[in-house]
Amino acid sequence: MFQWLMIEEEISKNPMEGMSPPKVPEKLVPVIPTDDLSRLFKSCDGKTFVARRDLAILRTLASTGSPTVSSRSRTG
Repeated sequence: MFQWLMIEEEISKNPMEGMSPPKVPEKLVPVIPTDDLSRLFKSCDGKTFVARRDLAILRTLASTGSPTVSSRSRTG
C-alpha cells in the first residue's frame, strides 16, 4: 500500500520503513497419542448414520491437525 502511495507521489517516505514485525513466540501444539486417537475412533463404531457421521468428523479433524480433537479427547 505504502509502496503504491510512494509511486503515485502521495507520500515521500514509507512510514513503515525501519519497522520490523513483532516477535511471536512459537507455541507447540500438543499431539494426541495414537492409542487415545484409536480409542476415540472406536467410540464411534456402528452402522448408524450418527456413528458414521461422528467418525467422519473426527477423522477429518484429526487429519487436518485440528486442536479440537486433542482438546476434546482429553476432557471427555
